[in-house]
Amino acid sequence: MLLLIVDGWINGITASFSFLLGSILGLTIINQARKIDARLLLIMGFNIFISAFFWLANFSDFISVIFTSTNLPNPNGWLGIFYLMWGPLGFLISLYIGAELFFPEKKMYFIVPFLILAIFYELVIFINPLNSFIFEYPAISGENLIQTNFIRFGIPFILNYFFIISGLIFLGFGYLIKGISSKGIIRKKFFLLSVGYFLFIGFPILAIFVQSFYTYFVRLGMVSGFFFFYFGLREAPVEKRRQKPIKKELQVKESLFRLYERPDHITEEEVTFHRERKICLICKNDLSRLNYICPKCNALYCNKCSEELSNLENMCWVCDEPFDETKPIRPYKKVKPDKDMDVPRKT
Repeated sequence: MLLLIVDGWINGITASFSFLLGSILGLTIINQARKIDARLLLIMGFNIFISAFFWLANFSDFISVIFTSTNLPNPNGWLGIFYLMWGPLGFLISLYIGAELFFPEKKMYFIVPFLILAIFYELVIFINPLNSFIFEYPAISGENLIQTNFIRFGIPFILNYFFIISGLIFLGFGYLIKGISSKGIIRKKFFLLSVGYFLFIGFPILAIFVQSFYTYFVRLGMVSGFFFFYFGLREAPVEKRRQKPIKKELQVKESLFRLYERPDHITEEEVTFHRERKICLICKNDLSRLNYICPKCNALYCNKCSEELSNLENMCWVCDEPFDETKPIRPYKKVKPDKDMDVPRKT
């Protein structure tokens, strides 16, 4: 006979929804990223998939209650391990993505200290889970789910919230500051990533102070952050990109960190990002085996764009190195159209 009370149903349904949605969304993003060879999006897909396992213990307990009317056995505190072992792993993957966008050449110097702390955290909870977590069992088995929390101010508690606050500062505010200092599509993408981390990391912090708030809103707030992560790193669909109008001689389409015309300045981060993603700096299409690499700054161009640019300004967008030494250089200048000039109309 099913004995679940109202709080048990809410707890179980929100845990199941969060686990299933996060798992499906993560796998979907992984599949999409593999098709377009989008490395950072692929890593984010794994991050979302792993983060969904944060609700695995509650989901499993809920399934046990539904089919057996009893809670899962927890003699050695293994529910606490399966509940809270995923946090540092998800944080490290998120940190890797952030470091890849902020300072890719020095990312390991930043990640290694957190990696050591994460390994120490996992060792502590695996070796002694009963002294790491506190469990609240229902008065009657099956009327509610088993509640798991850290023992306040123990080593796992301190490390867990150190990871959370570090993520909030470095990723949440880091992406926000990066967005404020950027323009166009770059700003939009960084803002989306910032909102995602504020949601995913901010709600667990709120749960420390308002425990009853947790079951009803924290899980849903954390899961909503997944969608902001996705839209912050996804590429625009190919069909939409092909419908974009041609501007001058080059077709520049909307996608991740996309620029619509030659910018006044391209950062080293953007060059590294396009090079590692193996996409053309101009048209943002995936590069084939045949492409052009600037000998001075290593910026990547597809053959078509490099040929067209060599016939136009004949200058690399990043370092002004000529594409063809035998041709003259024509510096790019923005010209205001006059009344007699044909101005392209939007279609």
